[in-house]
Amino acid sequence: MVKDEMKQKKKDLFLSKILTSELKERQSVRATFRLSEGCIEAISIVATQMGIKQKSLFDHMAGIWTV
Repeated sequence: MVKDEMKQKKKDLFLSKILTSELKERQSVRATFRLSEGCIEAISIVATQMGIKQKSLFDHMAGIWTV
């Protein structure tokens, strides 16, 4: 029983390290976008309606497009 628990803890730690390394590989990349005034206004309206920041909304949308 104790050996099984130790094996599971080692496995969990190993998976945790893998996930951490994957996240480090995906660290933010800085990019510049030119958006039309209409697009900026639309993002502003939607962000206000959702009660979130414009940047958060844009980051979420950009994340969906890159998947």
